[in-house]
Amino acid sequence: MRIAFIGAGSIFMPLALYTIANSEILSRAEIYLVDIDKERLNFIEAVGRKIGRVFKKELKIQTFQDIKELEKFGVDYAVISVEKERYRRWRLDFELPYKYGIKQVLGENGGIGGLSHTLRVVPLVLDIAKVLGDINIDAHVFIYSNPEPRVAYAALNYTKLKHVYGLCTGYLERKESLAEFLKVNEDGITLTAGGLNHFTWIKELKINGNDGYLLLDEQLKRKEFEPLSTLLYETFGLFPSPSDNHVGEYISYAWDLVPDEKKGLKWIKRTEKEGEEIRKLLKLFLKGIVPKFAFRKFVKFPDVAMNIVEGLEGKEKLQEAINVPNKGYIDLPGG
Repeated sequence: MRIAFIGAGSIFMPLALYTIANSEILSRAEIYLVDIDKERLNFIEAVGRKIGRVFKKELKIQTFQDIKELEKFGVDYAVISVEKERYRRWRLDFELPYKYGIKQVLGENGGIGGLSHTLRVVPLVLDIAKVLGDINIDAHVFIYSNPEPRVAYAALNYTKLKHVYGLCTGYLERKESLAEFLKVNEDGITLTAGGLNHFTWIKELKINGNDGYLLLDEQLKRKEFEPLSTLLYETFGLFPSPSDNHVGEYISYAWDLVPDEKKGLKWIKRTEKEGEEIRKLLKLFLKGIVPKFAFRKFVKFPDVAMNIVEGLEGKEKLQEAINVPNKGYIDLPGG
């Protein structure tokens, strides 16, 4: 089994390596880390080898700065997580429209900011996906890069690849927020949802096997929750996911309903800071300051892509959210 990570310096990579090291199936794989940033590549390689030692697995890791080098080895699975100057350009996607009166909640996936983001990322991902398609047309390719529906659509329709999936952790964020609001254990929440990435409707909500919507209704009578999501629930009868600010990217009246700290430049700065904090922790981990149990404590779920790969390799798995074309999975008006 050969797994390639393109954009290996991304924020998703440490969890993927942790998941691999804790899997009997995945830990036997050949792992190819690809990133054009040499410093980031060396860093994540060091993290991967350290994770292997800590969890008693001899991970077979190779690094490359040019994806075409993978042609010599072959690829069965690939994860793409790439951007162009993510935070600098994201700020521009928000600031320039705002200057002329266009209020976007985030400017990342929806609206004019989402369009600008698409025009940057799609050509980048297509170049990568075309190389992967030349290497192995049957490779399973997972994409974390936003705007995900558009990026995954492009890779699936304009390259040779047959198996392309868009992935996101948004449904886990909704589980976490619901668990806190409803005062229940997160592990007891299951949901069935459908829609766009960052804007799905929860068609079925279960809490410990029971109808979760009944508990949600009771709790909403007692206290306020996310105002935009609550309004949408009251209007359409289904609760959306993953959160007000992500859902708000697709709704013109969302600006006034989303708190200031969860939109615009404040949110962009927050997400950038979160990435910096994770890298600080990883540096401490490399120095032996962050112990093994810290991973067990803070990692609630396996990496989404690696969880699916385990399933494709024969282990019984459940993956509650994945972005794929709607081939009859959801009945929509007009197809």
